[in-house]
Amino acid sequence: QSLSGDMLKALAARLEDENGSVRAAAVDILGKQQSLSDDMLEALAARLEDEDSSVRTAAVDILGKQQSLSNDVLEALAARLEDEYESVRAAAIETLGKQRILPRNILQAILAPLEHKDNLLRAAAVKRLGAYLYQQTDVQRSAA
Repeated sequence: QSLSGDMLKALAARLEDENGSVRAAAVDILGKQQSLSDDMLEALAARLEDEDSSVRTAAVDILGKQQSLSNDVLEALAARLEDEYESVRAAAIETLGKQRILPRNILQAILAPLEHKDNLLRAAAVKRLGAYLYQQTDVQRSAA
């Protein structure tokens, strides 16, 4: 069920709440909507810079449910590949790897974790890169 415009605006205002739990809950509820406007996606992308890692992770996960993201949002997600928290980095790789089309600079950013000291991050990068390449093969077959 989708929330009304007024309810969405009120909820979006909670993305700026002083309490991290409230911000994370707002991100979670927005993520349950059937579709999100570009403004809402931009508001969620702003949470990628949140001081609370659980809010950043939730924002990455919600953005990962979108079929197509703007280059600005993709850039913001790619910046999370350098996040101090492993969960945020792994979620960012997962989300970027789900996109059908990635600019070359974003694809290069996904390649960087292949050399990371963290085994889980390297594994996530390999998995997502493989999934992305498989998608590209399917797209090329469909176009032929």
